[in-house]
Amino acid sequence: MTPLMLVDSLSAFVREKVAGFRLPTKKLLAAPVVYSGYLPLDDEDDSICPYVIVRLTQVLDEDRQSTAKIVILIGTRATDDGFWRDCVNVAERIRQALLQQRMVDKRFRLQLPLKIEFPEGEMPYPEAVCMLDTTWIIPQPQARMEEEVYGDNVPGSERNG
Repeated sequence: MTPLMLVDSLSAFVREKVAGFRLPTKKLLAAPVVYSGYLPLDDEDDSICPYVIVRLTQVLDEDRQSTAKIVILIGTRATDDGFWRDCVNVAERIRQALLQQRMVDKRFRLQLPLKIEFPEGEMPYPEAVCMLDTTWIIPQPQARMEEEVYGDNVPGSERNG
């Protein structure tokens, strides 16, 4: 449940940070739509750009902490030679906001490094894509002690008579 809470909190954070963008769609200018997880399956439009997807890719529990890896996928569309620049601008806006705040919802902390990645080779003109690779420190449940060894069932305790 905690990783899903992170996805929802991070989606809201990103939505706020990209709301001021006016990027080309097929018909007008609009801010990127932020999705949690994946693009909607019922989208009838053949172009959903611009978009941002906040996707959980891994949860890792270690002795001292738990982390969640989240990729933030960005897709934009343009009709000129600088079509890839909008994608970089959206990624940079999100990157700067994350580095300035580093905490989301007062319980999820960004762990560096923070990385922007671009696919190798040709971009699928007129659409451009990139992603931010992030790792977050998330709350870790505390281990329970076995009741037969610790707690109320300890031999000789007052409750066991």
